Amino acid sequence: LVKAWVQKALRADVWPSVRFNGDERVCAHLVSNELHCFHDGDFTKIARKVRVEGITHFAFSPTTSPTRLVVFYPERKGKAAGVRMYDYDASTERPLAHKSFYQASEVKFQWNCKGTAVLVSTHTDVDPTGKSYYGVDGLYFVAANGDVLNVDLPKAGPVHDVQWSPADNRFVAVYGFVPARATLYNAKCVSVKEFDAAAQNTVRWSPNGRYVVLGGFGNMQGEMRFWDVRKLVVIGRGTAHCAAHLEWSPDSRYLLTAVLSPRIRIDNGFMVHRYDGAVVCEHAVDALFQVAWRRAPPDAYPFVPPSPRVFDDEHQQLVASGAELRVGSAAEQAAGA
Repeated sequence: LVKAWVQKALRADVWPSVRFNGDERVCAHLVSNELHCFHDGDFTKIARKVRVEGITHFAFSPTTSPTRLVVFYPERKGKAAGVRMYDYDASTERPLAHKSFYQASEVKFQWNCKGTAVLVSTHTDVDPTGKSYYGVDGLYFVAANGDVLNVDLPKAGPVHDVQWSPADNRFVAVYGFVPARATLYNAKCVSVKEFDAAAQNTVRWSPNGRYVVLGGFGNMQGEMRFWDVRKLVVIGRGTAHCAAHLEWSPDSRYLLTAVLSPRIRIDNGFMVHRYDGAVVCEHAVDALFQVAWRRAPPDAYPFVPPSPRVFDDEHQQLVASGAELRVGSAAEQAAGA
């Protein structure tokens, strides 16, 4: 045993209360109104304290040169909630950026791949206007250069999902009451593409940042649309009924979907979809609890552009009408490849 702490209150939204930075040089432990930081595996003494009144959440950037830190404190005694970003390696504790807002009791941080900006998703259970039974969601952009922006979400309703591109500073947000809208934003939070409204609540980027899949899961039918984000066109459609797991392959050519126990105890199994939605593999399992791709370094697979495909007139009409393409057996697919 290297080090142990006592956790007086356990809440899922603030767990874990101990986090490491990207290279594990810094370990931070959340206590009342402070972060206690330990350096280089030495837990015998606190190397640094970061004091923020009322702090409940924090996260380190994925990068380590420099290491950045973002913290959140909720509304308290009529005072606004807020987010602060720090350069952890700097000698000063003056924040790089600071944003205050109301209607925020919970928060989720998502850093971009370069560690230069973070998306802050906020939620409160009570809507003071009475328009929503599910509370109020917000989305904010905080950057290390001091830019602090409200992400404009044109349609009212919850923020279902938001994900950064793994390759650059663009991100996609899915928001609004059903049929929900999805929007691609650039690094200035300016809308680049308004995707079609649909029964959707999930977005997943391929590891190379070329493709995006938008789908509706949970209490929705599992319909998916595959987008080429460079050309901003739909390249395919698919369906994964009752899927609880979605994951792109490391080479960005395939999407894995799975129906898992104990969430659903019947029809367990997984499917593998090509980047254009076509099903290339389907396997049923009596009780499937977990399935995943074998991990690979980000640079293990070179970029491969979309393969040109030739459809007959009937298939072209189906694609144009938005109808689902039915995929035959593996032997039929191999014959038509």
